[in-house]
Amino acid sequence: MMLERDFNLYLNYETQLKCINNYAKFMHHTKSKADIAATKAIADLTAKAYSIFTAVVCEHLPFDFIAYRDGKCCRMQAKYASKNLVNNISYWTDSKGNHQKKYKADDFEFYAVYLSDID
Repeated sequence: MMLERDFNLYLNYETQLKCINNYAKFMHHTKSKADIAATKAIADLTAKAYSIFTAVVCEHLPFDFIAYRDGKCCRMQAKYASKNLVNNISYWTDSKGNHQKKYKADDFEFYAVYLSDID
């Protein structure tokens, strides 16, 4: 359980580690996994000299971000894959319930797949 002092701006290393470990125990939500996949992909592509463009306001695009290098843009869909399986369906929940939609061939150019089992 996180304590009020854990949110102090001047956390010591042990407290930071405790917060991270406590958060990681509960990180299983689909949105959290998608955030991890996108973050890992963006870090990897940035290290490979790509410029990354993300949508600030819209979460309803069929892709997660755009990678740009050498005058070419690629729409990327990040996926968190456990057991080396990638699902080509988008899932979301809103006030009307749970929804799913299969991706179309022209929704994006590439998957950016994070394989949690080998990282």
